[in-house]
Amino acid sequence: PSIDLHEVLTNCDDMNIDDDVVISKELFLLVIQQRCVQKLMDDLDIPPDRANLFDTIDADGSGSLQVTELLQGLLKVRGELHKSDVVASLLALRAVQEMLREMHEVSQKNQMAIMEHLGVQYRRLGRRTMLEVEKSPAVGMGTSSKPH
Repeated sequence: PSIDLHEVLTNCDDMNIDDDVVISKELFLLVIQQRCVQKLMDDLDIPPDRANLFDTIDADGSGSLQVTELLQGLLKVRGELHKSDVVASLLALRAVQEMLREMHEVSQKNQMAIMEHLGVQYRRLGRRTMLEVEKSPAVGMGTSSKPH
């Protein structure tokens, strides 16, 4: 008997899922080796390459999964892989790369503007300090107030 996904999702919404529960990779790998869990994964049409499943679902690389993250990840990997899935991922990745490139350019421009501004302020401060030193009596220039 196959599992009705709509029923699973409806029941998940009704459940009070404790998202503070964290599942480590070690626990995940231990649990998925159990025969009953393998049967559930087969019924959910989750691909047989389950040894790498944790790393696939743990997209942020934190090394742990929250319960909702695990459920959402398992539901997303169900079924067969289609070419459109791969293309969609590649396009999304390229869009993120372009956004990062643009952010990098903007941050470099901002950094240059800040450095230029600080340099101008430093030069102004340096010039004013030099003028103040020139106008003040010679201090520390070999003159002494002590009588010889």
